[in-house]
Amino acid sequence: MRSRTTFYIALGRLLMVDLGEDDEKFESFMAPITSTMDSVASQLVAVGNNAFQQEETKRTLVGLCRDIRGLAFAFNSKSSYMMLFDWIYPTYTSVLLRADRMVVP
Repeated sequence: MRSRTTFYIALGRLLMVDLGEDDEKFESFMAPITSTMDSVASQLVAVGNNAFQQEETKRTLVGLCRDIRGLAFAFNSKSSYMMLFDWIYPTYTSVLLRADRMVVP
């Protein structure tokens, strides 16, 4: 699980070689992460605050955070970092904030 951050740092750096400011490439690269984040968000809506009591949801969320952390480390230009920020905010910020309040004691 801890290798995911390193893996996404490497993937992010490879993406940066070819990315430039191409939003379509970024969106297609983020598609698996987007679908997983949408799944966690729907679990949160369906189950409510008890969603983070389930171990599978916790592991999924921790993995997503490791993936996003790896990408944030790899994206070292303003345009690429802003693409990542625009992806997170405002769509997934509420999920991450609720997760922080629920998972961290």
